[in-house]
Amino acid sequence: MGRAITYCVQCSKRVSDADLSSGKAFRVGDRILCDGCTPDAIKIKSSTKVTRPRDAITTVLKKP
Repeated sequence: MGRAITYCVQCSKRVSDADLSSGKAFRVGDRILCDGCTPDAIKIKSSTKVTRPRDAITTVLKKP
């Protein structure tokens, strides 16, 4: 099977799956944008996982 060929929706630059996984291109909904066309607010280059603090307490309220 072949691979899908994708292009940036704004500048029509070819984008590969490797670009998407390495952070050189971004998927925004069903649209794909290259690094140059992606707004800074969308770019998330951090690969660190955000975890919940261990001392956080979860409260569950039951209906009477």
